Amino acid sequence: MGIFKKISSPLTKAIENGTFQERVAFKFDKMLKGEKVPAPKYEKEKQAYEEIMKDENIKKDLETKHETLVENMNKINIKSSEPFKNDKTTKQFPTHETEMKYKNNPTWEYFFYEPPKDKMLPNRLTLREALEVLRTKHEQTVVKPENQQRLAELEKKLSEHSAVKRIDEEKMNHIWKYFRPFARSDQEKIVRKDDLAYLQDILQRRVSEVGFLDLGKRDPRTLETPEGREKAKIYELEEIKKLEEIEKKKKEFQEN
Repeated sequence: MGIFKKISSPLTKAIENGTFQERVAFKFDKMLKGEKVPAPKYEKEKQAYEEIMKDENIKKDLETKHETLVENMNKINIKSSEPFKNDKTTKQFPTHETEMKYKNNPTWEYFFYEPPKDKMLPNRLTLREALEVLRTKHEQTVVKPENQQRLAELEKKLSEHSAVKRIDEEKMNHIWKYFRPFARSDQEKIVRKDDLAYLQDILQRRVSEVGFLDLGKRDPRTLETPEGREKAKIYELEEIKKLEEIEKKKKEFQEN
């Protein structure tokens, strides 16, 4: 069976190629004579066409020449031209190549092109303008009230800025509200070495768990009153005594 397939498949391919070439030559001869040769239809399309052509009204309508449609088609005038170039397709995006190419150009300082003021949309501002306004307003909050001369300079600089003149005051207030610089400071919690040693002794069951919840209270920095500091000193002395007793017991155990 396999041998028969190997022999028959090249023969069938050769026959199909021959018939296909004959059909192409036949159609091509018709086209040279000026006849209209429609494109071949798919099987499903061919079946649907045959079903439609069974209707005499549709067949009659297709064979009828509509003069109004022909006149309308003759009125259509098509002018070909070069394809329109869309500016968005040629827009340069921030890449390493554009950064190196425009690194000394002030309009490309932020790695993308900044449009001129007259071509900007209304009530819009550039990243450069936003940073300049935020920097000036932030400096106003940092300068001390005694330095009235510097505050006056900053107020004048802010009022004369092109973005402040062009943008609505409410929008500028929203920009300052949601994009203003800020700093966050968290108090760092430091664990004392004595507390770590005490915790290790509890985990290894060398010391009882009494007083475990008082860890951290022995740090004088956490106690603001003088009584608290004195109490912390007493706690530390007690811890030192406990540690000395533990060391003595270890030595006695090793000697025995």
